[in-house]
Amino acid sequence: MAPHVRCEVALQPETQAHEAPRDPILDGRDSLRLVKLRLGLTLIAVAILPIAAVSPLVRAVAEEARVTHHERLTDQAQTAALELGRELALVRTAADAMLNRPTILAAAAGDATPTDRRNARVSLGDLVEGPTGIVVGATLLTSDGAKASAGVAIDVAALP
Repeated sequence: MAPHVRCEVALQPETQAHEAPRDPILDGRDSLRLVKLRLGLTLIAVAILPIAAVSPLVRAVAEEARVTHHERLTDQAQTAALELGRELALVRTAADAMLNRPTILAAAAGDATPTDRRNARVSLGDLVEGPTGIVVGATLLTSDGAKASAGVAIDVAALP
């Protein structure tokens, strides 16, 4: 019988000249790192999803509160404007009534005496100390200048 001959040949694998470098996390050698990365990304997603789900609700509630606050401010502004208009009408009525008082007419006359002016000052004081407390000063002006005043002094030079 012929001797049994055996021949073994080992081939070297061809080296690839442009082999892409592999990421050490994804090369499969360190599977624990990959598990940690996946777990971390999952935890971040779990933390962000409830915020993303609730944010439209929070925005709606905030918008409703803003609209409610705006409506309340609008109502208060309208109420204040009506109240101011009512108070100004009362002041105008009181001033018109004051201009028809005999003491004011006597003090506005060209031949007014100091007594007429004092009586006009008392009448103007009644207007200033009126029930509303809105009028803080009153001055009787004629073409000759100020004849009587009560309350806070009014700078007649600054008046139109």
